[in-house]
Amino acid sequence: MRSPSSVDGSADVPVLNIPKDYNAAHDLIERNLAAGRGGKVAYHDVDGSHTYDQLAERVNRCAAALTNLGLHMEQRVLLCLHDTIDFPVAFLGAIKAGIVPVAVSAMLTAKEYEHMLVDSRARALIVAESSAVARRVESNACCEGRPTRGRLRAAR
Repeated sequence: MRSPSSVDGSADVPVLNIPKDYNAAHDLIERNLAAGRGGKVAYHDVDGSHTYDQLAERVNRCAAALTNLGLHMEQRVLLCLHDTIDFPVAFLGAIKAGIVPVAVSAMLTAKEYEHMLVDSRARALIVAESSAVARRVESNACCEGRPTRGRLRAAR
């Protein structure tokens, strides 16, 4: 089980303790659930409000999906998402799985995405369906020769 961070405030200068197995996504979500905030709003977007319980469930599913896709700890995933619940879900899901999220704007050109994908050495990408890169992935023009699978598409 992962350990949360803690602060020892008894000294003049507070001491922050970060355990070796620390995971920021786990800490953020579990602290709020443990404090009884599961039903409280964690994120609000155009589709409405999303609670910590809902966020936790979706983050866990995302982390499992990335792992099932074959991504390993410290590999990268490129995130090309709009400001919806999908962004914190993918970002925190990647972190929870030990994968490095690389967030990029959803408003760039397909050529710019292609450069970022190669330059970042991302092994997968998660895209907003309305983005230029999503259209290129659908046509396999961006990831030629690289396998694609489901809504999480492998980049290499």
